[in-house]
Amino acid sequence: MLDGDETGYGLSAVKILPYTAVPDPGFLNQSAVSPFYFVAAEPYYLCTAVLPTPTGGSFQVTETVGTSQSDSSTFTTETSMTVSADLGVAYGPASLNVSASYTQSFGTSVSHTTSHETEVQTQITLNLPAQPRTWIWERQTQIAVFRTDTSQLSPVGYSETDIIFIPS
Repeated sequence: MLDGDETGYGLSAVKILPYTAVPDPGFLNQSAVSPFYFVAAEPYYLCTAVLPTPTGGSFQVTETVGTSQSDSSTFTTETSMTVSADLGVAYGPASLNVSASYTQSFGTSVSHTTSHETEVQTQITLNLPAQPRTWIWERQTQIAVFRTDTSQLSPVGYSETDIIFIPS
């Protein structure tokens, strides 16, 4: 086992959502192609460290909770057209006046937000017994979204606080 090794994915929960709850730009006719989406929580373990511990030792774990960052960009386009016509008759021939106005504008905006107001750090020190090596495994969960035809949208993973120490 090496740093970065993963176990197989499990399945802890599945939810069924209507197509209106999932933005899926890859499908133009989303209601007919995939009227339902399946959201699955797939837990697995990630090996975060392999420590040589022939004489024992200690290991510190620091967790940071509450830091957030948000990036977004928006492109807008606006088109307008105005047409007017006037018809009049005076002493003499009839007169007709037609005017048209066409306007098109484009805009781009980018937003970047970082927040540290709720940041909390916790540090834990663990004493490890004497053994040739210790593997440290951390529980992760992948949130996967599947279309009705079983094709998958980009999964999102997040870390949990469940850590396992396995001696060799």
